Amino acid sequence: MSKPKRALKKIPIFRTEDEEREFWATTDSTDYVDWSKARAVRFPRLLSDVRNEEDSRDPSAT
Repeated sequence: MSKPKRALKKIPIFRTEDEEREFWATTDSTDYVDWSKARAVRFPRLLSDVRNEEDSRDPSAT
């Protein structure tokens, strides 16, 4: 016998990335996403648009 499907909650609209980050850090994603339907994907040409602290230092300061 299979489990009855439960209704997923609607993912809220976020005003900022910080707001979204905080939401997912404190929320169980299984209430919002059916992970049984997830598929593995690859992004071989994906370039990061995020710089870490080391990358953002002023090169003339060293």
